[in-house]
Amino acid sequence: MDIFGRGKKKNSLYRLWDGAKSYRKEYVKRMEKKMSEMDFDEVGTVKEILGDLKKQMAGIGIREGKEVRMTTKQPIKGPVVVEVDKSFTSLGLGVAEKIVVEVG
Repeated sequence: MDIFGRGKKKNSLYRLWDGAKSYRKEYVKRMEKKMSEMDFDEVGTVKEILGDLKKQMAGIGIREGKEVRMTTKQPIKGPVVVEVDKSFTSLGLGVAEKIVVEVG
């Protein structure tokens, strides 16, 4: 932990535009959640694929370290649609539960 009580692995340093022709640095906390828990239009990076899904997910372009965006989320345990590398993929809710994503 640093002097402000923030963990090193979960925080990222970003340069944000102040509007007065200057940048300010700010720490933004990133959190991990299941892909099925992502909100609409939320962007995250795949951190872990649980179970034996790694080969199946690699075949459709979802691998650890890839950036994904939630584009459609169906109500009442329906499928989710994510965008990976400018292509859209539909995943069942059970599969999306086994993918851990870092968002923030």
